[in-house]
Amino acid sequence: MRVEAHYGSDTGMYLVDVFLETEQERALTGRALWDAVRTELDKHNVALADVVDCFLKVPDGAGGWKSAGLLLW
Repeated sequence: MRVEAHYGSDTGMYLVDVFLETEQERALTGRALWDAVRTELDKHNVALADVVDCFLKVPDGAGGWKSAGLLLW
């Protein structure tokens, strides 16, 4: 799993892209997914309270990424 946190200087908050790189990561749901995302955010010193939205991304099969929706609060 990889996260990219994009800081919005106008809002003072982050939009986060969560890249689910493996089948195991894509199988995570609920609490397990949130725990994994929080761990990654901690590595970037991003507090969950400073996040507006988390966008889930999965491989598109052609070397890129496609949307898998939002990580719901």
